[in-house]
Amino acid sequence: IARRQRQMCIRDSYGSIYQSKDEGDTWEVILGQGSDRYSDLAMTSKGLMIAVLGNEEGIGPILRSTDGETWAGIDPSNFPSNFSRLVPDISESNDSIAYFIGNDSDGHFLWKYHYLSGDGSGAGGKWIDLSNNIPNDFNSQSGYDLYVRISPYNEKLVYLGGTNLYYSPNGLSLIHI
Repeated sequence: IARRQRQMCIRDSYGSIYQSKDEGDTWEVILGQGSDRYSDLAMTSKGLMIAVLGNEEGIGPILRSTDGETWAGIDPSNFPSNFSRLVPDISESNDSIAYFIGNDSDGHFLWKYHYLSGDGSGAGGKWIDLSNNIPNDFNSQSGYDLYVRISPYNEKLVYLGGTNLYYSPNGLSLIHI
């Protein structure tokens, strides 16, 4: 559950993001239609949100919002179209930076997003495919163990997890822990 003032957002395991405006007494679907097994939500302390939905939802898969009401699709045109699971994280120290790790039938992929302007879509965001930096022995048990986290104090310190844990002190090359 991610809390935003008197508003809460939660992700479920069946492709929908829910929101409560009454501290959890009632919930409404704000994204997704429950057509996929996975969805996820990352949120900063300032309220910036990035939601990821499964590729069977018909929207997204990556959406960005500053208010929880208006969502912009920010995924790049060359982003993998078929994947099993996708996990986001937003840098708390620089909320223009986000990382995404996912898995597909060919293995895993890792992308970095840099917000530039506007709603963050199109030229308002810059994407870098870092998939070649994932260690050869990375294993997520078909997406069950997928984890990406950015240090809250250093946007370049990124952790990746599967059955093993890795970190990158520079946001690009990974080191096994």
